[in-house]
Amino acid sequence: MADCREFYQRVEKFVFDCLDGYVPQKTGEKTIHDPIWGSVVYFAWEIEIIDSPIFQRLREIQQLGRADLTYPAARHTRFEHSLGTVAIASRMIDNLRNRSVDYFVTDSDRNKVRLAALLHDIGHCFYSHLSERIYSKLPQFSEIKKEIMKNLDIGVSPAPHEIFSYMIVKSRAFGDFFYNNVSYPEKGDEESCFGLLAECANMIIGQNNKKEKNGKTEIYSFLTSVLNSDIDADKLDYTQRDSYTAGLSLSYGVERFLMKIVLVCDETEKTKDYKLAIRDDGVTTVEELLFNRNMLYVYMYRHQKVLAVEAVIEDIISRMIDERRLLHPCDFLYLSEKEIEYKDMKSLLLQRAVTKLKRREIPKRACVFSSEQLGGTEKISAFTEKLNFADYNEKICFRRLLCEKIREQYKNEGKTPPEFDEYDIYPVFPRITDTSAQFLVVSRDGGNPVINKFVYIKEWCRSFNLSNWRGYIFTDVKIDRKIAADGLKNFFAGYMK
Repeated sequence: MADCREFYQRVEKFVFDCLDGYVPQKTGEKTIHDPIWGSVVYFAWEIEIIDSPIFQRLREIQQLGRADLTYPAARHTRFEHSLGTVAIASRMIDNLRNRSVDYFVTDSDRNKVRLAALLHDIGHCFYSHLSERIYSKLPQFSEIKKEIMKNLDIGVSPAPHEIFSYMIVKSRAFGDFFYNNVSYPEKGDEESCFGLLAECANMIIGQNNKKEKNGKTEIYSFLTSVLNSDIDADKLDYTQRDSYTAGLSLSYGVERFLMKIVLVCDETEKTKDYKLAIRDDGVTTVEELLFNRNMLYVYMYRHQKVLAVEAVIEDIISRMIDERRLLHPCDFLYLSEKEIEYKDMKSLLLQRAVTKLKRREIPKRACVFSSEQLGGTEKISAFTEKLNFADYNEKICFRRLLCEKIREQYKNEGKTPPEFDEYDIYPVFPRITDTSAQFLVVSRDGGNPVINKFVYIKEWCRSFNLSNWRGYIFTDVKIDRKIAADGLKNFFAGYMK
């Protein structure tokens, strides 16, 4: 518990440091022009948050890490993605309000959704999901996640950046700033204000808000689903935005999707749950969304050159931890990508890795492993689990072993190996992408649920992701890739058994 108290204190300090002395200017509402959603109006209270230093830091965090080294135009940040999420979340809630029969969607509900959408990525750190994969393995983060999940419903499992966002939004420092400086409507007294922020924090991590009314527990799961579900505003925005900036021809019928979402009431003896659902005549739009998301993983997120760059960045971050430049998960909140890439690194290993990144000296593919080579899902899962070392030093030892095998092959071929070490070998074995399709489908009249409507989609996604899975060994350009491949072939043949 001591670690958890310290963690909360560190988050408080980070928020306080960001907001200390900041008083927002009262500029009124603004229209912001977005390439995905067009001209979007943001309320004055939203601008007061958007202009704050804690939100402006998102301009320095690229949405796709360094995918721009492969897709040059893919340079959008968490800042514009957050604004875009507000835009589509607002449209979702407006459409639900216009067609809701069982529940009257209020202005208060709409503002709450917009506020949660605006803040949903406030806890992201440099290089987005890449740094997240590393700090989430640190022991302090494991402890705080266990502590937070004690109070969550079964099945709610927030991502690491969502936990940071949750803690930031619930922090005393952010609450004081919001209460004293943000002209949010119906903010109420201090207790009500902090209650509002707690509800938004719950929506960000996928926890439903509830209240007792007329002897029943009313659950407002539709509000959470707009922000955190398989068809949420976050995914609707990044699916469009990421494919657009990468120049990939992927899209879905967003207008049709908005026309087909409905709000239904699922009532039992003890509960009344207001749920987000989609009509069965809108199935095709959800199919498009899920298919496109899977395509993005294959064509972009898991592109071999993107993975090679990420391997270099992982070395940089891991070396910073090893050299005690990053001592705690909260330290990740303070740094930007520019600070890392242009900082004077005293360590020669760090200098070398950062120089590779700045010069786009991307490691080259020496070996590739396909799903056909490894077999079914279980074998691939076991293999990737084995090679995704929790401890960075274990991974370095494995890379050292790969170096020895490559040097042996040089010797077998009567050639003199160049100077290289374990930091010139990059094994990358991504886990299989698991696409879920858990959401309610109802008949056209908004009545009876349609059971198992999306089972085939889940099966298709699993088959598609399995058939397109690839694992790689990347090497520095000074290493002969054919010699490396020959040297590692027999080793991995035995290792994969």
